[in-house]
Amino acid sequence: MTKAEKTKKTIQDPEAIAENIDCDSEMEHFDSTLDAIKDKDVEITDKTTIEATAEIAIAVEELKRLEALKKQLLDLEDVAKQKIMNFMGLHQQLKSGPFTLVTWKSQIRKTFDSSAFKTELPDLYSSYLKETSLRVFRLC
Repeated sequence: MTKAEKTKKTIQDPEAIAENIDCDSEMEHFDSTLDAIKDKDVEITDKTTIEATAEIAIAVEELKRLEALKKQLLDLEDVAKQKIMNFMGLHQQLKSGPFTLVTWKSQIRKTFDSSAFKTELPDLYSSYLKETSLRVFRLC
């Protein structure tokens, strides 16, 4: 199955998303796509902008639809969790017969207070800062 066929299948069948996750091959595909763009009949308006093809415009709209659906599902998940948590109250385990359905227990975690460290030892704090570069993908 070609990459385009996999992408089309994923867009049509969201359950196929998990089958197509492969970060290393995605980067290789991205690099080869950049090379392929140079050979295609695509209008480049400047060095940082490219005009979407009809296929890509459709993919962007589908991504927007999926993002909205994901938000709705997360909201529904929060409602269901809150309902269960309200039912459980202070209990740590929810059972149905011999089966444990949910556990909800307190945990203790130690965290580093970077704000206090920055305030009390600003020179040392700044000596440990590391600058990184990343590329942020945002739907508009």
